[in-house]
Amino acid sequence: MQKQFDIPVAFVVFNRPATAEKVFNVIAQIKPKDLFVIADGPRNEEEAKRCKQVRAIIDRVDWDCNIHRNYSEINLGCKQRLNSGLTWLFEQCERAIILEDDCLPDLSFFPYCKEMLERYENNKEVMIISGDKVHAELSAGEYSYYFSYFNHIWGWASWSRVWQAHDQMMTSWNTINKKKFIGEKVFNDAKAITFWNNAFLKAYKGLINTWDYQFNYSCWLHNGYTVIPERNLVQNIGMTDEFATHPAAEDHSYESGYGAMSFPLKHPPVIKRDIVNDRKEMEIFFRLSFTENAGRYLRTIGIEPLKLKRFLKKLKLM
Repeated sequence: MQKQFDIPVAFVVFNRPATAEKVFNVIAQIKPKDLFVIADGPRNEEEAKRCKQVRAIIDRVDWDCNIHRNYSEINLGCKQRLNSGLTWLFEQCERAIILEDDCLPDLSFFPYCKEMLERYENNKEVMIISGDKVHAELSAGEYSYYFSYFNHIWGWASWSRVWQAHDQMMTSWNTINKKKFIGEKVFNDAKAITFWNNAFLKAYKGLINTWDYQFNYSCWLHNGYTVIPERNLVQNIGMTDEFATHPAAEDHSYESGYGAMSFPLKHPPVIKRDIVNDRKEMEIFFRLSFTENAGRYLRTIGIEPLKLKRFLKKLKLM
């Protein structure tokens, strides 16, 4: 009989039964002892049907499992639902693995997260364990992972100590030297400073319905590292889904494939930011010319690229 996985797994779902079922089927293979389900509520009758279908998937758990449900009957939106759900999660767990309903993990993602959570549990420098490596050009070399200042949350793990230190309201935003604060993380690159300043400002003012920029801000405030795996362990299967909350442009050239982690893990000898990889990632993602990063830039200013593309097609401009 397969031994149960003893790290709590949180499954964040909404209204996409097709992607949720695929992720659930992988979770079912590791049989977590504790499964925490965070679900947002529908915005209309059609969504209510799909939300019901997604929640029915959870009822198919057929292993010895403590199922903890945090279901909203009204639509809270991405920002409020994730913030309240993760607060609920970490009030009950010292550590957990978090998967959204469109983040399909390789099975090796789970033992990788478990080992990292145990290894760095009491190290305040490490704040996030990511299963997501977003580009093939990024490499940990001879090691299994490297340390970055850039958050990746397409499948991640963390501790209650990190979430408890997270300031969702970004209360220090108006008191910090923004250029210095951001510049230290992005090598004083002017375009990247502009990008992050605009993103943080909109998050602070509540102009974008997201939770992750605020979380990224908190991690930067504490100089906290994200662990990035040498191999991408999580595939995003929902970015161009018609039901995606934040759809992306169809060009997924920034993704780095999908595969399994090799064990035993090879740990870096010191906890130190990988400057080479972070510079490379910044060059890939945070230089804001239209051709290099149109989708990310458009989302930062509140325009969804897929919707814009459809609109332009209707006008016969594309």
